[in-house]
Amino acid sequence: MHAEGIKTFAWTPGPLVEAATAELPAGEHATQAYLRDKGIIALGNDKKLRAKALYAGKDFYKLFSFDLLHGSPENVLADEQGLVLSHDLATRLFGNAEAALGQTVSWNLEGRIARYRVSGIQAAIPSRSTLQFDVVLPYARLVQEVPNFGSWDSNEPFTYLRVSPETDVKELSQQIQNYWQANPILQIPAYRLLLLQTTIYTGSTKTALP
Repeated sequence: MHAEGIKTFAWTPGPLVEAATAELPAGEHATQAYLRDKGIIALGNDKKLRAKALYAGKDFYKLFSFDLLHGSPENVLADEQGLVLSHDLATRLFGNAEAALGQTVSWNLEGRIARYRVSGIQAAIPSRSTLQFDVVLPYARLVQEVPNFGSWDSNEPFTYLRVSPETDVKELSQQIQNYWQANPILQIPAYRLLLLQTTIYTGSTKTALP
């Protein structure tokens, strides 16, 4: 809470990523990031492990420098049926991380169970990384299962944009606000959408704009 009763928060509407990508040419890549830490991943009925999940947009690995051991940043999250496991989690489930590729696992989040195909394996995340997770799932799949996450009047994920070094951040922030004000469906009284510069650590330093 700031002076004069102004309250700020980092959560954003899920569809903001698509709007930013389509309307703001200065943005190179954009992604949602929604962390949940109480899921259970299972291989058949034999192995069930608790895991911390990150639901992310398809450009997540283009924007952030998390290392993929298997899978391409361009398409590892393009398929809404796919997910990425950490090397440690894949090894615990399958005995060998490479053996996990292409296999089907189930993901249970608060009683909602869905099946996914393992499309990638990620290297261990350094302890100093800002984001910590064991499994990455497509945000688009979450919207299918819980439509509210795709609504403009619901603020759930963080939204990150990566822009070129020469981009005027203040001007880009104004572009986002102009987009917000020009769309009647987004005109929620007393709300403003602002762009803030931040640093996200992934092991190496990466700058993003949520």
